[in-house]
Amino acid sequence: RGNIIEAVYGLGTVTANQSYQVKLGVTGTISAIYVTEGDTVEKGKPLVGFDLGATFKAPFSGTVTSAPFKLGETVYSQTPIVTLINLKDSYVLVSLEQESALRVRAGQNARISFEALRGQTYQGQVRSLYPDPQNSQFFVRIDIPNLPDTILPGMTGDVAIEIAQRSGALLVPVSAVQSGRVVIRNGHLKKKIQIKI
Repeated sequence: RGNIIEAVYGLGTVTANQSYQVKLGVTGTISAIYVTEGDTVEKGKPLVGFDLGATFKAPFSGTVTSAPFKLGETVYSQTPIVTLINLKDSYVLVSLEQESALRVRAGQNARISFEALRGQTYQGQVRSLYPDPQNSQFFVRIDIPNLPDTILPGMTGDVAIEIAQRSGALLVPVSAVQSGRVVIRNGHLKKKIQIKI
């Protein structure tokens, strides 16, 4: 006898809590660029300046993940010029089909494992469940506080959300069940009995 856990499974994507993109509302020319991809930037440090007299600063500490333009280039309205992401503050987003989503609730425990880090499992908790009506999908946000710095936004892992647990259950290996029967051994005697799962 032991504990048995029923779970809903899905593929989760690590997602940053904080991300920021510099975009202009009008066409402008870059007059100063202070960062490049991969730079770690402290809150309040300048990112990029424009001929319009505007200089954009980092609203939080993070890492520059995109800065494709060079000094003197003209950029058009709503074009992402610099992207800043906080790599140390993230959550996991899981997409589920309707049947599984109906069984998920805030507060349920969840585990995530990554293929490249087999043997390592990280514990978390369901924070919320919400729909994407346009695509008939349902998203689960899972907070996992102890993800290491090596796991970055955009990485994917296998997620198990615990929806039910029973203690003191009679446990039988699946390989021992054949045609709905299991062999019970009592000393030298063997007896096949029908089981109900």
